[in-house]
Amino acid sequence: MKSVMIVDDESMVRLGLQTVIDWRANGYEIAGVYKNGLEAWNAINASPPDVLLTDIRMPEMDGLELIRRVRESGSALNVVILSSYEEFDYARQALQLQVQDYIVKHRLEADSLLGVLNRLVFPKPERHEESEPSMRADAAARLLGGTEPGESFGPGETAETLLAALRPASAAAQSVHWSVFEPLTSGMPLTSFQLKGLEIALIDKLRGAPAAAAYAGAAGNRLHVLHWLEAPCHDAEAWLERTGLAWEPLQSFARTNLNVQLAVGIGSGDPSRIGEARASAEALLVGAFYDGPGLYANGMRTDPVSLDRCDWTEAYKTLKPLLMAHDFDRVIREIRSMRRTDTGQRLHPADLKQLCGFCVNRLMDMVLERYPQGSDREQWRGELQSIRLEELAGAGSWPQAETFLRKAFERIGAAIAQSVQRNGWIGELKAYIAQHYEKPLRLEDMAARVNFSVGYISQRFHQETGYSFSDYVTMVRIEKAIQLLHASDWTTERIAEKVGYPNANYFTKVFKKVTGLKLTEFKRKRLLRDQPEPSNGRAEKGRFAEWNKTE
Repeated sequence: MKSVMIVDDESMVRLGLQTVIDWRANGYEIAGVYKNGLEAWNAINASPPDVLLTDIRMPEMDGLELIRRVRESGSALNVVILSSYEEFDYARQALQLQVQDYIVKHRLEADSLLGVLNRLVFPKPERHEESEPSMRADAAARLLGGTEPGESFGPGETAETLLAALRPASAAAQSVHWSVFEPLTSGMPLTSFQLKGLEIALIDKLRGAPAAAAYAGAAGNRLHVLHWLEAPCHDAEAWLERTGLAWEPLQSFARTNLNVQLAVGIGSGDPSRIGEARASAEALLVGAFYDGPGLYANGMRTDPVSLDRCDWTEAYKTLKPLLMAHDFDRVIREIRSMRRTDTGQRLHPADLKQLCGFCVNRLMDMVLERYPQGSDREQWRGELQSIRLEELAGAGSWPQAETFLRKAFERIGAAIAQSVQRNGWIGELKAYIAQHYEKPLRLEDMAARVNFSVGYISQRFHQETGYSFSDYVTMVRIEKAIQLLHASDWTTERIAEKVGYPNANYFTKVFKKVTGLKLTEFKRKRLLRDQPEPSNGRAEKGRFAEWNKTE
């Protein structure tokens, strides 16, 4: 595999050159990326590449001076100039310095650059030993894999041996810090270009920082970095000061050029227990899922909690009637309220995303149940297949998960509206029920109202709504009862009569059958949700602190 060194003072050009070609797939590897000739010259002296791809005009040392020094050293490495200038004088000097090719930037395309590289002649024999960058990359990959939860190192390997292979020569300190960089988007899935661009920018900033560091690689949408420091850092400010990382410029580049923001989890530990440092850094990023971009150090860690079986049952009882009623805004508000428990702990992001996934899956099941046959069912299948749950699994923040949920509800809601429009008489009946739910409602009267037979009305109503006529009326009445329970202090008898149940005892039985809760239990939960929070921000009672509030 041939090694290529890239030298250019423009960060976007450096980024573009590293992403325009799949280097390894075409037999090349990036040996280094530098922003001026002086940095590149020092790197060439340490480990010369096979190909030097350089700009001309750069600060500190320009490209022509760099090439001149390379030729004076007797090196026969291939040189390709990549410049924004077409002046004859530059071309003449390039020829005098035995440059293999001269490419003008605005004419550059991936195929043309690859064609130039493939035409180069490499006089020195193929190296049988792995290059230093390849060996370090291999050690980084094995360390990253070996510290994954449930994984282990290969035979004869330990964290110490792999760290030693990655450790820079300048590293004298013994305290190892593992930091995890996670790019956060505003709701859209992260692209491979964004991740690669961040990776390149991060490596560039690490190279310019004074602290000894090694880039360990990418795992999923996260980038992993190792620092060797004099002492453990327990807060973000100390970590920034000791690493010397250009945090503000890195954030600015990510926001401006990649449209992402950064969250960093910072863990530290003994080299023999480096896996714990990684686990700590990744656990800290739970905070970023809720609080957004920033630096998260050990002192900020709060372990998340997961839902137990009872919690899942309670959540199911809460969300099911809202999904059945297509009250999607209320569904999202309920999920929001479940993000923090009554003890102030955060719900684990995996559980929160699973809760969102449950809502989408349950709604899909409800929809398909309504269309057992015919063209409507096929139309629904096509609509639902466009909702990709893997996007939810990859969400790195609550805004991303909420955006996915809203889009899924919008698609399903639009299809529901189209179906209602195609079946106008059903919409007419539903509107009538919504206006007259407190009165006696008989299927025979509804059939006469729309001039269809009772049998046809019964069958089509069930196919289109997923409910029998009587069940639908019951659902509407109980939903109205819930609204009254939230908005008033009326007695059970008054609410029952208001929603069409002259017998209060029968009303309470129907209420429990639909909601899964006794009326007294529901009122108690409402009281718990409505009580003000204590000054420390935590609810004294109730499973969730803000069970029915909108943020």
